[in-house]
Amino acid sequence: MKVENKVIGVVATYHPTKDYVYSNDDLRILQSLTDLATIALENAKLYQQLGQKIKELEQAQEKIAEEEAVITRTTIAADFVHRLNNLTGTIPIWVDQIRDEIDKEKTESSKIIDYLDKIYSDVNGLLRAVEQLKFPYRKQPIDIILLLESILNNLRVYYRNEIESGQIKILHEIQPSLKKVLAVPSIIVTALTNIITNGMESILQEREGKLIVKAINYTNETEAKWVKIEVKDTGNGISDENKNKIFTPFFTTKGEGRGYGLWRAKTIIENLGGIIEFESQEGKGATFTLLLPSILKEN
Repeated sequence: MKVENKVIGVVATYHPTKDYVYSNDDLRILQSLTDLATIALENAKLYQQLGQKIKELEQAQEKIAEEEAVITRTTIAADFVHRLNNLTGTIPIWVDQIRDEIDKEKTESSKIIDYLDKIYSDVNGLLRAVEQLKFPYRKQPIDIILLLESILNNLRVYYRNEIESGQIKILHEIQPSLKKVLAVPSIIVTALTNIITNGMESILQEREGKLIVKAINYTNETEAKWVKIEVKDTGNGISDENKNKIFTPFFTTKGEGRGYGLWRAKTIIENLGGIIEFESQEGKGATFTLLLPSILKEN
């Protein structure tokens, strides 16, 4: 059995008791069968190679898609910073002009001046925050226990009426010896707040339910050390058709101008070397699981 003068196999036949029992016709038939077997084997080999090439191509396409997604996210973020700077940058100027006009009229509206001062202060704070987006942040050890408790306390204040009426219950189970995580404080706050708030909004769409936040030290099968955070809600869940879209920038089922939070959270967590996954059934809530690399030893 040959392919391009290369032997790929041998076909042998014999009679158990007699010699020279095969005629030339038998040999020609045998050679024809051998040729067919050779073609079949070679086609099988080529098919296997083609399958491997297709797999490699799919992996390459996935990698390209991921790189394009990163570029898209970076572009969106840069455009957001630019537009936000342009939109808010003129507000202090308008505030100063209003102050001048009020002074000219010698009005005694001290409350207006006070409000303008607050607007001026808030906008300047916003502009400083926007300016910081242009520069690298310094990571530091983050106490996830304090961080989660702070976020949940803020939510309890914000949703006080719903909690007091029994519409919403906020529960948490946090391991006391939870390891710290190396991250930029404001950025990790953004990620966790977005995920937890998403669960609260899902509950409100169902009018009532529970939000449960759990955090433990976790070691996976590769012996990697993580802080594992679970955010579970009993809200309206995620439909099958939307499960592959929820981390897409600006995709939302909650109205215009939304769809930024989960994408932002995913980007932040993955940039920290972490993992975010979710499980959900429509009408039965969702569970988001975060794995963040823990600090084993602090300097």
